[in-house]
Amino acid sequence: MEKLCECGCGSIITSREPGVRFRQGHNTKGPKSPQHLENISRSLTGRKLSKEHREKISENNRNRGSVSELTRKKLSQSLTGHVVSEETRQKISNSRTGKRHSEETRKRMSEVRRGKTRDPEHVAKSAEGHRGLKYTPWSEESRKKMSESMKRAWKEGRVSLPSVPSSNSKWSTPTVYKGLNMRSKLESCTAEAMDSNGVEWVYEPRRFYLDQLDCIYIPDFYLPEFNIYLEVKGWDQGLEKVDVLRSMGYNVVIVRDKDLYI
Repeated sequence: MEKLCECGCGSIITSREPGVRFRQGHNTKGPKSPQHLENISRSLTGRKLSKEHREKISENNRNRGSVSELTRKKLSQSLTGHVVSEETRQKISNSRTGKRHSEETRKRMSEVRRGKTRDPEHVAKSAEGHRGLKYTPWSEESRKKMSESMKRAWKEGRVSLPSVPSSNSKWSTPTVYKGLNMRSKLESCTAEAMDSNGVEWVYEPRRFYLDQLDCIYIPDFYLPEFNIYLEVKGWDQGLEKVDVLRSMGYNVVIVRDKDLYI
């Protein structure tokens, strides 16, 4: 009975000595020749691993622990310039379609990523790699899960709104005042006016979850001395949130640009 080399190259072992598992030179820990690698690739093409085999590989990888920095650099260097073919991309996509991480895996991934910031260079490369790609629209189920996740994040205070202008008004330009990133120039002018009059204030002090509107509302200012919230408005949008917060027993005052005499 013919024995195949256990390195995966598909070659037949010609030695008649008992216990021989590899062909000569195929069990070395150093780099393999291009012909050797090609033989391995050809022998593995079309081969499907059993579920038991996959589980053993997964368990072995979990027990290895974290990859050293030296190993990461070697992997990065070996993959530099490597281009994945469209056929391979499609195979990877098909193999992952419909698969979901277990709850245990999700928790481990969350713990590993928690507190880590992404390297700007990595972000730029990722953006460049995804540019022009077309994605399948999210399903209704996925949208609902993302919505629930964002609501929990807002309630726990783990998300903050970006400072972006919401209209073409001169007041909508994000401004920095006393080291605080304020969402509009109108807000910074309001803060300056209160400082001029000796009024103590706190910017965006608290998040309120409004059950009636199923949304999060953050008043612009809180005045501890008077126990009131200020909502700075340059237009009549979002006033329903103010009405709901008032119905909850909070004192909310709307400030217009004309109230500042600027």
